[in-house]
Parts: sequence; structure tokens; C-alpha cells
Amino acid sequence: MTRFILDKITPFFVIIFLFGLSIIKGFIYVWSFLFFLFLTRAFIIRFLNFRREYYSDSYAAKLLSKEIMISALSKFPEISSSIFSTHPSIKKRIKNIEND
Repeated sequence: MTRFILDKITPFFVIIFLFGLSIIKGFIYVWSFLFFLFLTRAFIIRFLNFRREYYSDSYAAKLLSKEIMISALSKFPEISSSIFSTHPSIKKRIKNIEND
């Protein structure tokens, strides 16, 4: 029975539930919790994206060669990274290929 109910829960219902809870309990606690979840999700996605980028760079370097990959990456312009950037910097990617 519980498994059936949990299968039907969608993010929409969770948001409706939390909004209702925020009206009863107070806005600050619920919205601060939602903000914490948003930030946690953003950092997990960032970590996974960085790992995939490093993995794909090292895989491409194994297929081609390190020199070709470093040459290709060095042609990209360096973009300033922020806390929410989805890719590591070009310098870090080249350093990762050199250390691989």
C-alpha cells in the first residue's frame, strides 16, 4: 500500500504540500528549506557535470592524443567561472589531460 502511494507522488504534489505547510507553519522555515534543496541540487549537478567533462576529455585524449586534445582546448576562449558554472575552466581541463 505504501509503495503504491509513493509511486504517485510527483514534485508538483510535494511543492503543493510544502506550500500548504508554509501557510500553517510559517513561510520562513519552508522557503529556507526549499532554498537549501535548490542549492544542494545545484552543487550535485555541478559536481557531476565536472566529472563528466573530465572523463570525456581524458577519453578523447586516449582516442586521439594528448597533444591534439590540448591544442583543441587551448583554442577555446577562457570564460570566467562562477559558482554555478557547468564546465570546469579550460586551464583545469588541460591540466587534467596532462596529468592523466
